[in-house]
Amino acid sequence: MRGKKPSVRAPQARIKKPSPKARRLSRLTAIASHAMMGAAIGLGFAFVATRSPNFGVTPALLSLPAFRLFDFALTSATGFAIVAALTGLALSEAEER
Repeated sequence: MRGKKPSVRAPQARIKKPSPKARRLSRLTAIASHAMMGAAIGLGFAFVATRSPNFGVTPALLSLPAFRLFDFALTSATGFAIVAALTGLALSEAEER
């Protein structure tokens, strides 16, 4: 004889929310990774701008008395890093809402 099988419901998966400390750490690592990506792009930009004769950046920088190519690369990397970090922060805030 066949008996009726009891209906078995699959238990629902519980979604575990990350703790506030983990969310803060995740946000900080995201901002840091955006800043490092921006710094890398800034260094790439400085390299291309100073090595290519088409842009004329190197002669302009060499005409300045106290400004070196290293300063240009550092300024480019810092500027790109700050902008990328702020952009990443704005995008992550918009994503959470």
